[in-house]
Amino acid sequence: MNRVVVNQLRQRLQRGEFVVMVEITPGRGSRLAEHARVAAALTAVPQIAAASITSNAGGHSGEDPIPVARAVADVGLTPNVHLTCVWMDRRGLGRDLDRLHALGLENVFAMTGDWPAEKTRVRPRYDIDSVQLTATLAEGGQGMRVLMPDWEAMVPHPPAAPHPPLPPSAPRAPMAWSFRGDDGRDFAFKMLSGGPRKLGIEYMELGEQLASYFKLAGKSGVLVTSVDADGPAAKAGLKAGDAIVKLGSDSIADGDDLRDALSEAEGGSEVAITVQRDGHPVELKVTLAKPEQRRKHREARGVSL
Repeated sequence: MNRVVVNQLRQRLQRGEFVVMVEITPGRGSRLAEHARVAAALTAVPQIAAASITSNAGGHSGEDPIPVARAVADVGLTPNVHLTCVWMDRRGLGRDLDRLHALGLENVFAMTGDWPAEKTRVRPRYDIDSVQLTATLAEGGQGMRVLMPDWEAMVPHPPAAPHPPLPPSAPRAPMAWSFRGDDGRDFAFKMLSGGPRKLGIEYMELGEQLASYFKLAGKSGVLVTSVDADGPAAKAGLKAGDAIVKLGSDSIADGDDLRDALSEAEGGSEVAITVQRDGHPVELKVTLAKPEQRRKHREARGVSL
């Protein structure tokens, strides 16, 4: 029997509202409780309509996004699940769609999927791509039963066309914008281009309201949203949902403070880090990654509030 999930994303878009969707990346070894705790905090920002749950982010395989999506829905945040074609055939995609339907989850982000970042002797499989998957979703209905072997005859693979070389990308400044909510409160958002790989985390900046929610002394802070399973932060005991308040002797009030403190710290050195966890300060020791270790990690995708 389907569980009812209110689709805030669809409702608010149908009303023509400006909405924000954040990304949650269930990396390998991450836990449902950590993602649920972050999602619960994000529900405090009314402009956030949904959380996009990644699959194969940056070509790195992670945890199954569907249980994460259900956990996110259970705390009141609408999930949007990445449905990725790489390594999946039609039947596998159909099974995932049936699982989503059984859990009452409606939002799907159809993706072809990045080429695997990990070295493998097996050539990755792309049975269909995101265009064909989107066409199937539009025609399928409940359970997407048209994801069957005879579907290829109905929607054939288009011939591959050569792509012209892309010009080199110019460095982009962080995207930032602000707006006033319906209740008169001001909100500011900033997209970050990367994360601190010396620590092996993804993070978001906290405004005054979320800083208060996490019981921080100041009016801002830095919230850990994801921890690399084999990174320095994970080895030190840092968890998603921790708010970083101090690194070494430096107080951390925002992402700039964190990046500055990390840039001054030497790779391979041990530094003290203080986080706020469940309303209480926790002191940890972390050994920062050396440059050759940092190159092994994927770039973080952070969104700051």
